Amino acid sequence: MPSKFEDETDNILDHARAHRHSIAHKYVRHALHNKLLLLQACYLYCVSQSKPVLNRLKYVTISSTQHAVQAFLDGDGPALLERLNEWAREKASYIEDFWYESYLSHSDPVVLALNLCFVLDIISSLGFIYDLRQGLLDPDAVHGRALDMDQYSGLFGTARIPTERGCKMLVNDAARHIVVCGEDNWFDALDEDHWPLLTEREVLRNLQAICKDADKIPISEVARTAIGVLTTENRKTWSSLRYELAEDKTNAACLRLVDDTSFVVCLDDAAPGRDGVGALARNSEKEEDLAALCSNFLCGTYDLQEGAQVGTCTNWWYDKLQIIVCADGASINFEHTGVDGHTVLRFAADVFTEGLMLLTRSINPSAPTLFHASLSLHAKSFKSPKSTANGNLLVSSQSFLYDTSPSRLTWTLTPSIRGGIQYAETRLSDLVCQNDRQALEFKGYGKNFITSHGFSPNAFVRMAFQVAYLESIVRMRSSEILTP
Repeated sequence: MPSKFEDETDNILDHARAHRHSIAHKYVRHALHNKLLLLQACYLYCVSQSKPVLNRLKYVTISSTQHAVQAFLDGDGPALLERLNEWAREKASYIEDFWYESYLSHSDPVVLALNLCFVLDIISSLGFIYDLRQGLLDPDAVHGRALDMDQYSGLFGTARIPTERGCKMLVNDAARHIVVCGEDNWFDALDEDHWPLLTEREVLRNLQAICKDADKIPISEVARTAIGVLTTENRKTWSSLRYELAEDKTNAACLRLVDDTSFVVCLDDAAPGRDGVGALARNSEKEEDLAALCSNFLCGTYDLQEGAQVGTCTNWWYDKLQIIVCADGASINFEHTGVDGHTVLRFAADVFTEGLMLLTRSINPSAPTLFHASLSLHAKSFKSPKSTANGNLLVSSQSFLYDTSPSRLTWTLTPSIRGGIQYAETRLSDLVCQNDRQALEFKGYGKNFITSHGFSPNAFVRMAFQVAYLESIVRMRSSEILTP
């Protein structure tokens, strides 16, 4: 029989499903955020889910686990639950502050520890931003139940800012420009109503111009002035260096442009899938080195030439949502504090789907697209009607407000900042070399098979890692993994 909590939750969600878009998002968020599970239900769930693993352990038994959980239920549990309910009474989300404290209070570098990646296409991202900001995205749902969409507000225009007392998240809801990292350029991409200002061909032309300009700079000099590598430092170290940078007005303006950008595009002059060790070993088969490609999308590549780090690991800005582009493809690398993996996965899936639909439209102009954005009337390529109903020409009077041509970010680097870049690059190189990244492409079965048996794909893969570790090490460890 369903519990009282489950009945109440179902009623709330049934009502929410009668609404659409942002109304449903807000209703679900405010209706469910304080509904905490009863301790007794948590007790039963914990014990039942632990049995399959505990049966295989020698140092922990089911009875000892039941005793420990029951002791908590009879002891501190009810009082802690009451305090948590009191804490949550005026909160939009009872877990949010704890989440931010957990992620933002650490001073360790974010590379590999916090930043995750997904593979995707690029150009449709502006269409996703338009639909998001106009409230046109359908709510996420699980088994027909609408989910809270609040996290999407922190997906674009968000930056992790280091301070002496930990980090904070800065969100610019009106972000309209794009920064191209490594080459350090920026250009406007959206108008004030979030309509795209550039066509696909114009975006490509901008990126080609940026690359052509960057090719004039010696690669060793690029490495010595890679400001983005400072974001890989210990957070307190990055905080002090950032403060020193911001003392210069030009640097402060550049920092604001990076912090406020919708997302960062990183153009990696590399083909890790083609040039990786695995691919070279199978050169005759002309296969990709999937592990090398995924490694590049996760933390960049290591390549030391004549004492200078020329790998792609110094080409990023790790405090931002980044679209990584290399010769083998494109991916998202994102700072994990503000958004969960499922939020960015929805973004990646929608953008990938839009890319396929745009390909179809190139063959059949009447084919539909996923997103609703069309070219802004302030865009240079916008073709207005010859005249309006009263016979006057339709001409944009605000086009001059937008700068869609690439403009370079000019940094003033003091000796201490240059030294900080060198030390950061050394520590990042060590970190990349200390960790091994491998990719498994399992073709036995996939999501449909797992869900057909009533399992969550995410939980299924997590438990597979746990069981594999248990079989190898004969001990249990916590895991934080990303699943497709």
